Amino acid sequence: MLTLDTRVGDGEVVVALRGELDLLEADRVREAITQAVDTTTGLVVVDLAGLTFCDSVGISTLIRGRRCADAKQVPFRVINPTGEVATVFDVCGVLDYLGSQKPPAD
Repeated sequence: MLTLDTRVGDGEVVVALRGELDLLEADRVREAITQAVDTTTGLVVVDLAGLTFCDSVGISTLIRGRRCADAKQVPFRVINPTGEVATVFDVCGVLDYLGSQKPPAD
């Protein structure tokens, strides 16, 4: 199960994901990112701090979100991938493309 929380403020739109991003939830995430890109010229941030799982469809969804933002010249960044999600992103080589920022080490 995935929960989405979209917040607007300070020239950016943050889409925070909590739970699992997989085939069943990909359309909801795609729609949220597309709506965020369509409603701002500022930064679109996808916060993965609460994401516990992401499969290849989820990664593809985030890449499509980045491409949508690029097409509209809207800055886009994925932040806070942690644990297994960060490992999968690293292995797949998408961290840099998504403009990803890992949370600071403790």
